[in-house]
Amino acid sequence: MDRSDITVMAIADKMIYLANQNNTPCGWPVESRIVSTEFNPTADPSIGDGRKHEGMDISTRSQIIPIYATAAGTVVTANFRSDYGNQVIIDHGNGFTTLYAHCNELMVSAGEKVEKGDVIATTGNTGWSTGIHCHYEIMLNGEYQNPRDYI
Repeated sequence: MDRSDITVMAIADKMIYLANQNNTPCGWPVESRIVSTEFNPTADPSIGDGRKHEGMDISTRSQIIPIYATAAGTVVTANFRSDYGNQVIIDHGNGFTTLYAHCNELMVSAGEKVEKGDVIATTGNTGWSTGIHCHYEIMLNGEYQNPRDYI
């Protein structure tokens, strides 16, 4: 075993550990795997259309379907915002927060405790949106994370 094998194993062990933590975001927030807009926080022109995008848009092919909490936590915000439309923000208590936006219907309220897998909203087309989908963001200690690293 060389040094790179040990490093890969250490990273894999850490990811398995984090995935088993109920309050660490893990998995898809909707039952769709169609990513219509990738994470692009620096507006890199080689990614998608080159616009800044601090989350990932998951298309639901014009279907309104449930959005699930990807980790346990406390709902910080469940309201309307002009750009994100109906949104839910969950604080997971370990430096992680998740945001789910453009929702059609919100199923939770600020202050509510949620478990991983709870239905928190339904996909929608509210705010500055071009179709029914789930905009999903993950932040760790105030820094945007690529959701692909957690699904």
